[in-house]
Amino acid sequence: MDKTAFEQGVLKCEEARCIKIEQRERALELLQEAIALVAPYNDSFHTYRCVNLCFSIFYSYGGNWHEKATAFAQEMLVKYPEESYPFVYMEFRQMLAQTQRYIGNKEVSVKMAEACKELFKKHKNNGYGYGQLMIGLCYNYTLLNDFEAAYKAINEAEEVALREKNNELLSKVLYYQSNLDSKLSDNQEAALKLIRCLKLVKQEKNEMMFAAALSDLSTALKNAGKPLYATYMGEKALQFCIEQEAYSITNMLIDRLFNHYLDNGQTAELRRLHELLEQSLKKWKSEHYEMLLTRQVLVLALLENNRQQAATSAAELEALLPKFFIPYEKEKALIALSDYYFAIGNFRQTAIHLKTFVQIAEKNQTEEQASRIRSHSIRQRIAAIQTEKQQAENLARAKQDFLANMSHEIRSPMHAIMGMSHLLAHEQITEKQMQKVQVIERSANHLLHIINDILDSSKIDAGKMELEAIQFSLLEVISDVVSIVKVKADEKQLTFNAAVDHEIHDTIQGDPIRLKQVLLNLLANAVKFTHKGEVVLQVELQNQQLHFIIRDTGIGITAERLQKIFEGYTQAESSTSRQYGGTGLGLKISRQLIELMGGQLLVHSEEGKGTVFQFSIPLIIASAQTIVDTTPAMEADFLAGKKILAADDNESNLQLIESMLQQLQPNVQMVKAVNGKEALEKCNEEVFDYILLDLDMPEMNGFEALTEIRKLHPKVPVIGNTANVMLSEEEAIAFGFSALLLKPFSTGDLLNKMQSLV
Repeated sequence: MDKTAFEQGVLKCEEARCIKIEQRERALELLQEAIALVAPYNDSFHTYRCVNLCFSIFYSYGGNWHEKATAFAQEMLVKYPEESYPFVYMEFRQMLAQTQRYIGNKEVSVKMAEACKELFKKHKNNGYGYGQLMIGLCYNYTLLNDFEAAYKAINEAEEVALREKNNELLSKVLYYQSNLDSKLSDNQEAALKLIRCLKLVKQEKNEMMFAAALSDLSTALKNAGKPLYATYMGEKALQFCIEQEAYSITNMLIDRLFNHYLDNGQTAELRRLHELLEQSLKKWKSEHYEMLLTRQVLVLALLENNRQQAATSAAELEALLPKFFIPYEKEKALIALSDYYFAIGNFRQTAIHLKTFVQIAEKNQTEEQASRIRSHSIRQRIAAIQTEKQQAENLARAKQDFLANMSHEIRSPMHAIMGMSHLLAHEQITEKQMQKVQVIERSANHLLHIINDILDSSKIDAGKMELEAIQFSLLEVISDVVSIVKVKADEKQLTFNAAVDHEIHDTIQGDPIRLKQVLLNLLANAVKFTHKGEVVLQVELQNQQLHFIIRDTGIGITAERLQKIFEGYTQAESSTSRQYGGTGLGLKISRQLIELMGGQLLVHSEEGKGTVFQFSIPLIIASAQTIVDTTPAMEADFLAGKKILAADDNESNLQLIESMLQQLQPNVQMVKAVNGKEALEKCNEEVFDYILLDLDMPEMNGFEALTEIRKLHPKVPVIGNTANVMLSEEEAIAFGFSALLLKPFSTGDLLNKMQSLV
């Protein structure tokens, strides 16, 4: 035979593969020409490629694609009878089996595939086409939950791939083996097989298989409990497919990632994926993805509570439903519709769509679908769950309101006590009076530390704790911590050592205040619970991370109590609080702060022998710039002659602010107001250079007063001050304040804020 004809057939197949999707008809013509040229050579490999590409083209039509595919295959079976063209005949029989599987007729598909298997044996062919048939059978048996038959089929396919030394076939074997492993919940083994598959398809430069394997690896990692890696792999696969203009797999990946982001509540990412799908559909015109797009519009509308858009999308989705025969797509559409009807309170329609979904899913009987049935069979309990959720949210709000009120009611008088005692300490008083002032200051600081622990813990639990990312000197932070802790260690005659790895870059980026808080908590505990011996702080460089070790020779912790020390309001023993004091929140807060920094706090302890705490956080070296000195430069010449309005319902706080300002600059004018309403009246009468507004005042609070003041004086610097630590400065500035001071604040804090607004 003339080999030129065979080569022409191969070239026509490749030409059809590269044709744009809008030219499906031309692609089918080329494939029919390719089959005619390849058929006489009984070449299993290229015959399979031609026929499989025919199937892919029909699938891309959407709607009644299976009818078109079936008619085409039957026409080809007549044109290429078994007696003359056994390989072509067998491959089109395979195509019919594949079509039946895709539309949900699994039992029919298996019978057809088994008949194909007998044909291959009859014609004594166990090459590439037979291997592909075994892969298809494996998938069919997996859908029927016949895993023993599935493994047997895929093992036969693997034998063919190894015997033929065909890496393309072997990569598909690995791909479907991983699929089978995933169905049996062996996600780790599935991931390993997919990694091997990716290496092979990369060598073979099979772009589409590469993307599909990368996508399945994403799913395997998600199911293995590694969501971050899963998202990363899925996004890499999506990026690759978009670059390759592989719109079919692109849309499949968008759907997978959409469901993943939906599970995690990532609305912004959902919107981005939806926009990508819209762009993709402009090039890939298919009714399959019209349903996918409409479903996504409905889901987004429900998430954003856009009832009008949701109603429109639901109607469109219901109109599309009869056109589709692929169960998996129907299931997703039915779930989206049931969610819509549930959201609008139409429980009858919710039940109808869920019942249809369950019927389809039970018929398919895969583990994934069984899981979805179980998850949706509890819909009748949704009302009760929603009630419980509402009660929990109400309780959380009540707790937050209580903490905010407690913060205000305790920290406001604390602000006055600490501020006045600090001012008193700088006046001409006797030594005995100074001792009394120092007792007041120490007691106030101790009480404030307890309050801060409670509020910090609540702030972290509420997700309101934000870390700074500024340049600072690590050695300065260590030095400050050591100077504070060493005083107490010396009092107890303990050896205290601190060592910092000389290779660590001193100028780093992070949150120095919170790092100092963690180190002080851990070192203060070490000193507190150590009666003899030593306390050691080591800072090392490990894999571009700062590794901190705090070791002591103290009383230690029993194994039974070790795991409970990170619980709130919990200490190692019930007698510990009586003997040593404290709230039991220090370790919980330290662990939470370390986790916010990207690390993990570990502990090892033996009763009577001491304790070791250690944690690592990422080392971020700051650019070579001068670190800003945050200590107040007590120069307040800019305040000379300035007129300042201070509004606070607490007379003590007004006296304190006046004393602070007088200490900074005697030539300053301060006007007082006892609430927001009075502050507004003062602003109607005259113009001020600065306004200090307490946020929690009767009659008119600080927020309400600011709204009205801004109408009169839009550019005047207004500094809010509050004892509510749950409010961040970013939130206050977003509302319209120029800056925010948290009570209790010092004279230096007040000066720094005012200087920053000059």
